[in-house]
Amino acid sequence: MEQNDNAFIAAREKKRRQKRIRSWIVSGVAAMAVVIAVILLYTGLSKGESDVSVEEFRAVAVSEGEIKTTISGSGTLSAREQTTVTAAGDGRVEAVLKAPGETVAAGEPVLRLTSETIKSELDTLYVQLAAVQNQLAGTTHDRTNLNVTAPRAGIVKDIRAAAGDAAESFGYLCVIATDGKMKLTIDAPEGLTAYREVIVDVDGTKTKATVVSVSDGKADILFEDAGYACGTPASAETAEGEALGSGRIEVSDYVIVRADAGCIDAVLVTENQKVAKGEKLFTLRAGAPTSAYETRKAKETELRKQIETLEDALTITSDFDGILAELSVQAGDEVAEGDALCVFTRTDGYTLQLSIDELDLASVQLGQAVEITLDALEGQSFSGRVTNLSYAGSGSYVTTYTATITTEPIAGAYPGMSASAEITTATSGTSLIVPVGAVRYENGQAYVLRAPETALEGERVPAEQVDEANLEHVSVTTGMSDGTYLVITAEGLSAGDLLYEKTLETTAVYMPDSDAVQFPGMTVGEMPGGGFIASDGGFEGRDFGGERPENGQRPRN
Repeated sequence: MEQNDNAFIAAREKKRRQKRIRSWIVSGVAAMAVVIAVILLYTGLSKGESDVSVEEFRAVAVSEGEIKTTISGSGTLSAREQTTVTAAGDGRVEAVLKAPGETVAAGEPVLRLTSETIKSELDTLYVQLAAVQNQLAGTTHDRTNLNVTAPRAGIVKDIRAAAGDAAESFGYLCVIATDGKMKLTIDAPEGLTAYREVIVDVDGTKTKATVVSVSDGKADILFEDAGYACGTPASAETAEGEALGSGRIEVSDYVIVRADAGCIDAVLVTENQKVAKGEKLFTLRAGAPTSAYETRKAKETELRKQIETLEDALTITSDFDGILAELSVQAGDEVAEGDALCVFTRTDGYTLQLSIDELDLASVQLGQAVEITLDALEGQSFSGRVTNLSYAGSGSYVTTYTATITTEPIAGAYPGMSASAEITTATSGTSLIVPVGAVRYENGQAYVLRAPETALEGERVPAEQVDEANLEHVSVTTGMSDGTYLVITAEGLSAGDLLYEKTLETTAVYMPDSDAVQFPGMTVGEMPGGGFIASDGGFEGRDFGGERPENGQRPRN
């Protein structure tokens, strides 16, 4: 038993040594492969006297163009407005007039329904409407008393109506202050209590006042009315002159004067005028309706609106121009109150939610132009704008924020389509641009070399044939760059002018052949001593001990 154990341990140690040896071989092979690659490249590039690098000057043109920086992203289109229509009552679909995806105009019928429930409600409303109309027929329209009088004695304040105005267009015609006091409400400072004596300043006139209540952070202060107009700014202070707060003054106790309808013929009172109870304040022109007539007329109007609403519930239409995005029913279907019937979406534009990296957030602004492309509409691009930015970041490792893009109308687009967006965060506008390599620098000053008048755009001239010192050096100011072109400004340069750009061209081409670097006694792909470096089957860089595996198969141990 002990002998077997010793044999097992010895075998395991042998395998470990073999594994370490294989690892060393792999490392050595990898290093040797790198050396071989470098030597091969050097030899291939160095072969032949014609394989050389040469300096040239290339004639390039100054052009007009735009350089811009952008942020890109993708998402799905959402409708700017979407409405789901539900059944107003139990009923049945009588007719379907549109198919999903079809365009609809505002008010255009899409579905027609029948409903016993709605029909019963309509019958009841028509009976009520007929009764009200009968009452109207027997109601005197013109009021005989055309005077509007004061309901209580007091001071006239806040006159709203003037001669020629419709009385019903105002919430009230005026108010009557009944206690001769005005009120100032301020934010109550800490320590201010009720019944404290204070000073109120109205347009520079100071008067004694009393804090009558302090509640919910507000303090009401009363003082004698000295003909002040409602809404006049005022402030309160302590007797020692310490400011307490400010606001606008209003009447304290008052009654409101109204007229149900009619045209104001005359205003008989003025602001701050004292009046007695029953005194005439306004007169109405002849033809002003009576209160009873106005009440019944209002009831008739309300009933007509209810009837219109129920009748509209039996003919389904869109409130806006758009498309029928979804249709949940077909002709003959029974529906219950609240069941979804269809969905309308606007087609005057879409929205797109774009994730913005935290590093780019500062460069995104409302109103920036956006170019949108759709996977479903290849070869077309559409315009949009950044219309909203959410500053609530999200993400575990990289924080992102959401920009809302609103598009122009897009024919053939539907909500849910995949879209890509490119936000223009900065632009040079139409500017002079040149290849980046045409701009040179000396002592911190950028300049370009003006090509000779005989130069042709695109021609290449060997550097030794150009007297660079005698070329005109034009100082330029550089601007935005996209990595290929650079914006410049310079006196004396315009679009079409030719410049010289210095380039380095090489004719060297790596062509592996039998003359490539070899170790003595080996060809490309062999290791010294006959070992093979496999290049397929997942064994690249492994030495399998001198024989190439058959069919690229890994040799078995």
